[in-house]
Amino acid sequence: MMKATYSFGIVKLASVLLIFAGLPGCASMTKGAVLAFLEKSETPDTRKCEVSGKPFEGIGPLLANEHGKTKILMVHGVTDHIPGYTTQFQGKLAKELDLNARSAKSKNIALESVLFPGKPLGNLRVTRLASAETGKEVLFYELTWSEITRVEKELLAYDTSGEYDYRRAALNSIMKKFSNDAVSDPLIYSGNKREPIQAAFSQSF
Repeated sequence: MMKATYSFGIVKLASVLLIFAGLPGCASMTKGAVLAFLEKSETPDTRKCEVSGKPFEGIGPLLANEHGKTKILMVHGVTDHIPGYTTQFQGKLAKELDLNARSAKSKNIALESVLFPGKPLGNLRVTRLASAETGKEVLFYELTWSEITRVEKELLAYDTSGEYDYRRAALNSIMKKFSNDAVSDPLIYSGNKREPIQAAFSQSF
C-alpha cells in the first residue's frame, strides 16, 4: 500500500511540474500556480499506510554481534548524483554509532553486468567506518547509478543552456531545471532503463 501511494504522489507531482514547465516565461503566472499547489499540499494527509514485516531494531544491535560484519548499502533516488553523495550521512551515522575511525581512501568499483556487455552501470563506493576502542566496524556501500540516465537527461538540457535560459523568468528556469532532472527519472526508468538500473543494484548487492 505504501508503494502505491508513493507512485501516485510521483505521478501527480510530475503532471503538475510538467504543466509548469510548458508555461511561457511569465513569472507572475508561474509563481501563482506554484503557490496554489503548495498551499493545497498543506492540507493533512488522512490516508492510512500499512507496513508489514519484521520490525527493524536499528544498526546498533547488529554491531554487538561478534559473528560476521555489518554492511549497509545505500541507493539514491531521483535527480543526478555523483559518487560521494553520502559523505554527510556517513558522518552523522558514524557519530550516532560511536565509530570514530574511517578508511583514508574509499574503494570505487565500476559496475558491469553480463546482461549489458560493454555498458557502464554506475559506481559502487565502499568505505570502512570503525571504532578504535571497541573494534566495531561498518562497511558502507554507496551505489551511484545516475550514469545510466545521464545521456537521456543531456538531451533535455538544451533549453536550459545559456542560449535559451536567459529568456526565462527566474522561477520558470528553476522549475524547468528541476523537472528535467527529477521528473524525468521515473519516466526514463519506466522506459528502457529499468533493467540496467536493477542490474546495477543486483551487482551491488
